[in-house]
Amino acid sequence: MLKSVSGDCKSMVTSEMQRQFNSSGSVDWSLVSQATGLSMRKCLEHSLYGIGKARWHYDLDTFSQSMVDQITRFISEHYLVPIPTNYQAVSSFMWVVMEDCIHIHEMLQGKFKWTKGDYRQAAALRG
Repeated sequence: MLKSVSGDCKSMVTSEMQRQFNSSGSVDWSLVSQATGLSMRKCLEHSLYGIGKARWHYDLDTFSQSMVDQITRFISEHYLVPIPTNYQAVSSFMWVVMEDCIHIHEMLQGKFKWTKGDYRQAAALRG
């Protein structure tokens, strides 16, 4: 029974998101919450509609501190330790592809993968 209820929630949230996105090009999560009777966080976690989500790759030339502040604030307000971060919710809130949200959040925590180019640049700086 629980699986069915969860599926119904996902369906309700996704339908409302899709309706809003198709009519206005954006999603107002407070309206989704109101229409479904779920908390905003639950709506974000149950959302499956992702057409048109942006990519977010770190690039020094296009770096946006406001986006970093937005993802950091959202996670710290909704996912206090020990609640694990639900990156589906983060992705829906930011309207950014989930894998990119994960990658950027890991980078903000100091976790990143070194490429050969990174090693070369570090070696050149040590020079």
